[in-house]
Amino acid sequence: MALAIHATVDFNLQMPAYAATFMLVLALGFISFYLPRRRGG
Repeated sequence: MALAIHATVDFNLQMPAYAATFMLVLALGFISFYLPRRRGG
């Protein structure tokens, strides 16, 4: 999240390494949101 906020003023997502890291973090968040939840028991 900090990288996304910083990129709005510094444009460092144009560098491929930062862009790949940002996309990886987004993908992990997206995947974890749709994983099946365990029911307590």
